[in-house]
Amino acid sequence: MPMPRAIASVHTHPGVCLFSHKDIETADSLFIKGYVVIAVMNNQCVSIFLREGVYTEEDRNVLKDLREKVKKSKTMNDLISAYKGLSFPNFLKFYSFQLI
Repeated sequence: MPMPRAIASVHTHPGVCLFSHKDIETADSLFIKGYVVIAVMNNQCVSIFLREGVYTEEDRNVLKDLREKVKKSKTMNDLISAYKGLSFPNFLKFYSFQLI
């Protein structure tokens, strides 16, 4: 789907607030287009990728590695493990918050 010129994108996720592999693919393309925030949320939680500077190749490689791990996840524990210890070397950050 074509994405408009913007700085942020958010969509709802029923149940879990973690990005799917398709969401991560979309985040990559949106960061390339200049977006600053990509988020998924529901009424209980929110997860955010935040770009605090340029979108570097090193950050992009970590995001691509995460996408592959998420894509291979078969259980919720696998999915959570993919996100544990996630750290980007430069300007990309990941935050996840419980709202309730």
